[in-house]
Amino acid sequence: MCRMLAIMSRKRISSSFLHDFRLLAEKGDVLPGAKPGHKDGWGIVGYQKHAPLCLGREPRNAMDSNSKYQEACERLERLGLKGSLMVHLRKASKGGPSLENTAPFVRDEWSFGHNGTINDFDFSIKGLRGDIDSEKLFLLLLRRIENDGISPEKAIEKVVHELRHSYRYSSLTFLLTNGTRIYAYREYSDLGESWYYNLMYAVDKDMVVITQQKIWDRDWVTIPNKTLVTVMKNLRVCCKSI
Repeated sequence: MCRMLAIMSRKRISSSFLHDFRLLAEKGDVLPGAKPGHKDGWGIVGYQKHAPLCLGREPRNAMDSNSKYQEACERLERLGLKGSLMVHLRKASKGGPSLENTAPFVRDEWSFGHNGTINDFDFSIKGLRGDIDSEKLFLLLLRRIENDGISPEKAIEKVVHELRHSYRYSSLTFLLTNGTRIYAYREYSDLGESWYYNLMYAVDKDMVVITQQKIWDRDWVTIPNKTLVTVMKNLRVCCKSI
């Protein structure tokens, strides 16, 4: 489980987004009965010259990681990054806190974060570094994109249908980006938990912001269940039911 944030921006991305989002490590929504906060890791990935750049990542509470998190914020400002940015705060449901289990996960030009648990997701896949279902989901998506020679949208649709018929899960909600597009997919299995596995976006003339909780005062659009939203570099937004 986690809290996720993604931004596609035409202008330099302010570190104020990182500072505001960081508070969800302590105050973010959790499911009934769960311990407060999302304290099992944090990561920030931006893009520079079309390549992912890890600004910071630690397998600990972002609110306790003062120097490293501040360094990540300062690095964002210093580099003046535009384009795509992803931030992830982890609440472990499977697999302990470790750097290998800390999102966003990065392979080649792709970055990925997932909110939810896929039960008994036990297939083996090449390139796995940690031991959690979220990384397996990421690698499965990449395998479909690269080996099957299909578009990311088609790969997402194919993987989602495979998982629906093979596994039980709380949520397949995820963010995937290659720096030029952001793919935001929302799917949850329990209607009573839809508020937690929320995903929404807001658009203005300079950026698209995608997140799970209303931190900022914007005109938010909630992504429906089983819906893929694709955000282009020119800030055009496309929605598709899967």
